[in-house]
Amino acid sequence: MIKFLAALVVAAGLFLGGQITDTSHAWTPPNPRILAQGELSPHIRGFAKGEVYYEISDEYGWSAWKANVNGALDTNSWYAQSYGNIMSPHLYVAENPSRARIKQRLVSTAFMQANCGGSSVVIGCAYWYNNPAFILYKGAALSQWAFRSVASVIEHENHHVISVANDQYYQPTLTCTGNPDTVMDCGSTAAWLQPYDIQTLFYVYVPDHPKITNVRLEGGWVNVSWDLLRKDGGYAHYNNDNDIATRVAFAFSRQGELPSWVGSVGCGADYGYCFTEPKALQRGFDIYWVNNFDCAWVRMENSFWSVEQSSQLGLDGGAPAGHWALAGCWR
Repeated sequence: MIKFLAALVVAAGLFLGGQITDTSHAWTPPNPRILAQGELSPHIRGFAKGEVYYEISDEYGWSAWKANVNGALDTNSWYAQSYGNIMSPHLYVAENPSRARIKQRLVSTAFMQANCGGSSVVIGCAYWYNNPAFILYKGAALSQWAFRSVASVIEHENHHVISVANDQYYQPTLTCTGNPDTVMDCGSTAAWLQPYDIQTLFYVYVPDHPKITNVRLEGGWVNVSWDLLRKDGGYAHYNNDNDIATRVAFAFSRQGELPSWVGSVGCGADYGYCFTEPKALQRGFDIYWVNNFDCAWVRMENSFWSVEQSSQLGLDGGAPAGHWALAGCWR
């Protein structure tokens, strides 16, 4: 019987970002949560659209390699704890060589040691900056393991690439802590993505409230404006901007009432539900909105639209307060 053991891994290029301790979680890892500077990766904007495609390469010779990768990663995989199943509906993960951003490479022991730091205990390493990114796996080890252990290594390594997540074992000595709260540790640890890991991904891919918003009345219209900076200070992003946002949504309210999305109160399909491109920096609404409401709200969105804005995920120490940021009121 093969004892479950997640591999020690080395992630190439994951030490460029600043350190931010996750104080909202019950467990404090030996290394504070560290993410690479997201905009330095060529994959962040692509994955922010909600699609992760990969290709498989067997340079070692293990007939079950393809089935193991598909099972561990794919959305709608038979394995309920696959990366894609856990992250559904936010990410769709599938093998697609023609659109691949990650190459899953099963290689020889000699190749592993030559390209992953030389240590004989390393089972996988991720080169997240390459385009496409590639992950190296030691075929001699994985081909002897049970699927659950193989899948945990595959999820660990792909989480490095997809969410620029840092290892959470003690890196100077490659010491596992066995913490069950993250797949990014090693040893007798979590075998698939945990809430801590999902939160890490959201921090990277969820746009945030604009840092500056404003409303003003002009000629009977209300003009709503915003900037492209992030209220959360640019967590996991090289620049403090919302460049992964693909649209701006709007809501209106009366003073003291909850905001209502414009798509449900007046901006129907004929008006494209009044979504606007972020780079427009402003949107005008006519007399109907001026007369029937008192306040305007904005929300930066991409394919992670159902997740609260990044600064509301506990990063700023505050409690989540919904999806909308108050742009301002005119009475």
